[in-house]
Amino acid sequence: MGLEKLFYLQGVGDRFIDCDGREQAIPESARLAMLKSLMGLEQSPDGAEIAARVDTLDSLPWTKLLLPLQWCFETRPSVECQLPENLKQDMELTLISEQGERVTLTLLARDAETTGDYQRPDGRYLRCRYSLPTLAMGEFQLQLSHPVLGQGKGALLIIPEQAYGGPPGLGKRPWGLGISLFTLRSQRQWGIGDLADLQTLIELSSEVGCDFITLTPLHAPDIANPGLASPYSPWDRRFLNPLYIAIDLVTEYSQLAQEFNGGDWRRERLILNQASQIDYPKLALLKYRALAKLFAAFGKLDEFSGRRVRFERFVAEGGTALKDFCRDVSQRALSLEGEWHRDPALAEALQRDEFHAWLQFVADEQLSLCQLRCRQVGMSLGLVRDLAVGALAIGSEVSRSGVFCLNADIGAPPDPFARQGQNWGMPPMDPVALKDSALSHLKSLYRSNMQSCGALRIDHVMALTRLWCWPEGDDNGCYLYYPQELMLAVLCLESHKNRCLLIGEDLGTVPPLLKGLLRERGILGNDVFYFCRDGSGFSAPREHRAGAMLQLGNQDVPPFMAWWRGIDLGLLNQLGLLPSVEEAHLSRVAQCRGLLESLVEAGWLRREALTWQPCDALLPAPAGNISAGTTSAGNATDSIRQGTAVFDALLNWLPGSRAKLFSVSLWDLALESQPINIPGTSFEYPNWRARMSQSLESLWQSREFRARLEAIRAGRSQPQGGRPGPSVIGEAMASADDRERQN
Repeated sequence: MGLEKLFYLQGVGDRFIDCDGREQAIPESARLAMLKSLMGLEQSPDGAEIAARVDTLDSLPWTKLLLPLQWCFETRPSVECQLPENLKQDMELTLISEQGERVTLTLLARDAETTGDYQRPDGRYLRCRYSLPTLAMGEFQLQLSHPVLGQGKGALLIIPEQAYGGPPGLGKRPWGLGISLFTLRSQRQWGIGDLADLQTLIELSSEVGCDFITLTPLHAPDIANPGLASPYSPWDRRFLNPLYIAIDLVTEYSQLAQEFNGGDWRRERLILNQASQIDYPKLALLKYRALAKLFAAFGKLDEFSGRRVRFERFVAEGGTALKDFCRDVSQRALSLEGEWHRDPALAEALQRDEFHAWLQFVADEQLSLCQLRCRQVGMSLGLVRDLAVGALAIGSEVSRSGVFCLNADIGAPPDPFARQGQNWGMPPMDPVALKDSALSHLKSLYRSNMQSCGALRIDHVMALTRLWCWPEGDDNGCYLYYPQELMLAVLCLESHKNRCLLIGEDLGTVPPLLKGLLRERGILGNDVFYFCRDGSGFSAPREHRAGAMLQLGNQDVPPFMAWWRGIDLGLLNQLGLLPSVEEAHLSRVAQCRGLLESLVEAGWLRREALTWQPCDALLPAPAGNISAGTTSAGNATDSIRQGTAVFDALLNWLPGSRAKLFSVSLWDLALESQPINIPGTSFEYPNWRARMSQSLESLWQSREFRARLEAIRAGRSQPQGGRPGPSVIGEAMASADDRERQN
């Protein structure tokens, strides 16, 4: 009983419902390994250790007047405290707002509502709730004075019933484009899409009525490992990736423009820019060399210049978190290979904390200008940022916060896509440490990621309730549970304070209680077209979930042209990751045929489309076996033509979705066919290195590309459910003509 209670108090789960709806018991070996990781023990705890820990987590909190953090709705303001039953007396409560304003109230013993009790060896304790007068939304520091027990301290969040719902102009069925910033291509960049390219995209997309642009995470990476390209494995999620800085938009660039546009600088930049894939080690070195020279120019500014004053203000506002981050990055830079230290200016800059603070200053400045431009050109939301589910154990965020369990990794349990489960190589937060710290790290994390955007997508939003963990010392995993209502309270309050709409990525197995809570709190879900299925076909737009962002493609699914032609399956087969090629081929063909039937029924394709042959990149070989790359040139040409027609029909059909937001990947719109990322792979495939085949300007000069954007705009301008396709309209007109002739 003691051990089971400790599992519960530490948040270690005992069972779960798998992806097939079956209940699975978690092996006790995995639970014990997780418990040891959380408690920092090498051996399983003995009876005395279990009893002591249970007392600390279960009994001791009742002896504290106030818990570190509590919350209430602003419509029903209240505060709770813990008291011995025989010491229920009048008390004095002082609330201090974020602006420093103080309100002092008397809490009368007769007004207390008992909401819980606990029997300790020294007597019975009560949890008492007191109603408060109307207070503004926000966080209040609490000081509670008891005539016998002394003073208690804590914090109270007063939150609205729902998260921020977006600006008033958001009610018109918004639509947007989805991008991974690094994929954008232009003549002026340095081998990777940057914030100037994002500005260009903002200008171009606003001309066709685009309301928002979704981004994959912009988090700071590990400077000493530029080859670790995944934006979902960052060094620190609170800060930005300096590689996205547009060199030519840095204020000091004018002093060095002539040098950068000639000689070796120009040659190296052109080589990187002409490559089909991003060479992160080379471009990181080149850009950091350029940034070091720009920083040296910045260092010559007068200390009273406007730019210098703004930088000093940025550093002051960044506080301890920014200083620690810069110090850690400077130290980490010592691990870089010798080539990074051959350039004297770069070698000196890398060891200066101020350099890394300046990089954050410039990146923040450029990202802010992007969001400002979104609003200036009429986008109702602007940028939609993405918050990754975790950060690297060696990174500044994890090592400095003190709320992570370092002897475990987060991931996902076994499912059909990853039969051994997934290990993402990042540590989980410790639920107990998180509560003891009043969720201070989460507040900082949410706040920093809600800057310079109109909405925030939270990757793997299930982490608000639980995370699958792989503890050291056991081959099995288990779920670790979190204080979801408290975490949701912090999230909702920060969304209002930063005027940021929330989107929770809830793909996969989501606990039913969390689904209800997200809906109640006004947090949008995240649907992807490929998973909106109705039997053998696809759900009609009128049947889609209204409270969600619907995406036609994202970084975890193949591009549409790869999906239609089976290119992704061919790649998986080549990598040895496809258990049965035949089954995969049959399944994909069935999905494609289901889509054809849906589009024909909706009137966006003619009936002859039902004869088309998808999945040509995974066709039967002469011997009857299925393999990748056996398609003929003629078959490929037909399949590309047919796939393009299906995609264009889809762009007319899907915008009629009930979903509050609708997003289409720019990668899909450009008819790119190589996956940006293949989930479940790391070094087997060049994930996160792909670049667009054309520049943004070239894309926008294409009549077919602009027609696709216009189709989306027109579809979102119609009422929910969408407009009928031309085939349906034609058949209806023909029937009307027949009736008229008969009369």
